[in-house]
Amino acid sequence: MNFNENLPEWHKEGIEPPANKKEEGWNAGDKPPAEWLNWLFNRAYKVFVEIRSILTGHDEAISDRIPLAEKGEPEGVATLDEEGQVPAEQLNNAPDPDLSNYAEKDGDYEDLRARATTKEDVGLKNVTDDEQATKIEFN
Repeated sequence: MNFNENLPEWHKEGIEPPANKKEEGWNAGDKPPAEWLNWLFNRAYKVFVEIRSILTGHDEAISDRIPLAEKGEPEGVATLDEEGQVPAEQLNNAPDPDLSNYAEKDGDYEDLRARATTKEDVGLKNVTDDEQATKIEFN
């Protein structure tokens, strides 16, 4: 993995602040000792070094684990161009969908429920179609 920026190196280890200062943080007007700041910057630098080394190793491990034959192939993985996008030639590489279980567009399908639901459909076939009373008629 390539990185554009250099790490902000800080090699002076400094002295770790006491637990209560780490808990409460800086207060307005505090002037922290230089050794505390050296400790903070050095710890941050060491964390950045650790993260970068893990990411670098991770990138190489991924390249080793994905066979070239699977890159850009159906059921494989896509590669990315220099802008981080999937190249157009890989987008049309998907297998054709299986349409064997789909109904044709034309035809008479008696069991197909492409119509309005009726009262018989929901078990209300014995209900009469009488006009309903209005709210005023109940008063």
